This record gives sequence, structure tokens and C-alpha cells, in this order.
Amino acid sequence: MRQLTKDEAIDFAKDEFWRTLTDEQIAHFQINQDKLCVPFERFHKAITECLGRPVWTHEFADRDKLRDELNGKIPAPSFDEILEGLPMDKTIIVTL
Repeated sequence: MRQLTKDEAIDFAKDEFWRTLTDEQIAHFQINQDKLCVPFERFHKAITECLGRPVWTHEFADRDKLRDELNGKIPAPSFDEILEGLPMDKTIIVTL
């Protein structure tokens, strides 16, 4: 997929064409772009719907894993695997 330039990504976002796209279209398009072309909140919602699970914000730092999961190449991570992506010195787990 051709990468949009910074200006093209800004124009795409401002044009709001993305509002006509399905969750699946948005997830597949944005996960393959280096520049954010869709408002993050909308991309987050789309990929959450497509993966059928909550996607934590820090997971976006590893786009390759999200892409592979979206494309069915790898299974969804376990809760422990998701937590492993957080810096240990910044992680607090509260159990009730």
C-alpha cells in the first residue's frame, strides 16, 4: 500500500472521507499507514471492533503485532501478554 505523505494524510483527515468507511476498511487502511489519517479515537474503535476485544492504547506502539492479529496471522494476546507491554516501573495492578 502506498504511504500517504504528511499533507495527504492531513487532507484525508480533513476531508472526512473516512466517515464513509466501515470499521474493517478503517482498521486495514490505517494499520498500514505510517501517518495517522483518521482521528485516533475512530481508528481505536474500528480496530477494537474488528479484533473483537479491547485494544489498550500501549498496544499501538507495536503496529506489526496488531496488523498480524488483524490479518489472522497470530492469535489475540492474553491479558498477561498485554500487561508485559507496559513498563514494569510504571505498572500498578489493583486486585479487588
